[in-house]
Amino acid sequence: MYNFLVNATKYRLIQELKEYFSKHPIYKKIEIYNRKPYKERVQEGIVVKNSSANRNPLSADNFQGTVYSYIILAEHKNNLSMSLEWAREDSHHLCAYINKEDMSNNTTGCIISFNNQILKGGTDLNFADQIKDVKVWVNNQKLIPKYVDGKEKTIILPIEVNPGDKVEVSYWIRNLAAPGIYQIEIIDGNPDLFSYHFLVDALLEQEDILIEEATGSEISASLSHRPIFPKSLRLWENDSIMTPDIDYSVDENTGVITFLNSPLGRSKIIAEYRVKGLTTGPFELPTYNYAHNTAIPGVVLAFGRAVSVGDKHFLAINKKREISALEYSGKWEMNFSLDVYAKDTYTVEELIDITTTHLHVFRKSELDSEGIALVDVTFGGESEELFDEATGDSYYLGSVDYSFLTEWIMHKPLLRTIEGITIDSDIADKNYFVNKNRNFEKIL
Repeated sequence: MYNFLVNATKYRLIQELKEYFSKHPIYKKIEIYNRKPYKERVQEGIVVKNSSANRNPLSADNFQGTVYSYIILAEHKNNLSMSLEWAREDSHHLCAYINKEDMSNNTTGCIISFNNQILKGGTDLNFADQIKDVKVWVNNQKLIPKYVDGKEKTIILPIEVNPGDKVEVSYWIRNLAAPGIYQIEIIDGNPDLFSYHFLVDALLEQEDILIEEATGSEISASLSHRPIFPKSLRLWENDSIMTPDIDYSVDENTGVITFLNSPLGRSKIIAEYRVKGLTTGPFELPTYNYAHNTAIPGVVLAFGRAVSVGDKHFLAINKKREISALEYSGKWEMNFSLDVYAKDTYTVEELIDITTTHLHVFRKSELDSEGIALVDVTFGGESEELFDEATGDSYYLGSVDYSFLTEWIMHKPLLRTIEGITIDSDIADKNYFVNKNRNFEKIL
């Protein structure tokens, strides 16, 4: 953990200096080196080195609390599951904003009907239920809605719209992938060139209201999606789960449910089940330590260096945020030394001043926001060294030390483990997940 953070901070510092000096009219050709990877002695340039670090714990065991998330990362019991370092919500893309969509053809009287459910938006995936959650224009005049029901995809206006009127609405829709289990499998790759590809195979959750209010004489009902994944069906009668082969039977291919015991009068029957979704990909991993945020919408998948062909991971996407991980975090005070080389003392001094001014004044707030806070600057001495004994040429060396306070955060995934395996896909194996309590209901 320490070395990864040191290297990441060092490369961020080198990147910052390279970007600045590339625009400098005098020193645009200055080279920025990481330690001393060169074969010949540097005559003019800046060498970035790290010297030491001190740990600043935020608590005795670095534990900060529990993380609630829509996603939970799980490992495969029979695989290494080392390719993915972590998976997190993509907070900027959980929802998608639809700006001033023309809804004239979807408006009847004072009712606007949508094709998608409307959300509160931003990082909130709850259904819109307030008039402030949407914006409406009728003939370019802003209008405050009378009622918003995002779940039922409906907005009610305070006035009736005439035929030919232009109705525009700005609103949020879900971008996060549908709830379910997503399998991530590395399918091919070249370890020498580090060029890998992976597939995403989905097992999606579905929920149907089979009977809104039972009469007590119902014999059968049909699911809206089929075929269903084997043994994934759960039937709820009000708040009680029904027992398969005693209360009902199901044809998993046709989705037809036959009631063996008639439902109670006035009860509500809800079906929860899973169906196979699309297999997407292949998606490319072009480099080590690569973060992918398009394979599964609304999710960032961070791959490390231990990628291997055939490795599998599993990602559960929930309908609401649940406890997903324990968070541990702390800080390191890291000390970096910059050695500046040049053929004259004036250039050495100017490069040190330019570098310090840029980092300590102009870029400090931006680096602070990235968790790299510059807290101290110490100027070292200067020295003169002989470059060529034959000609007597010398070069000059100056040094400056920077102390940065950097943050680290690690999440330990919770709740999901793998119980067994069944073959149900021509692309990859499907896996059984269970909750933290082994005796609780299995999720297939």
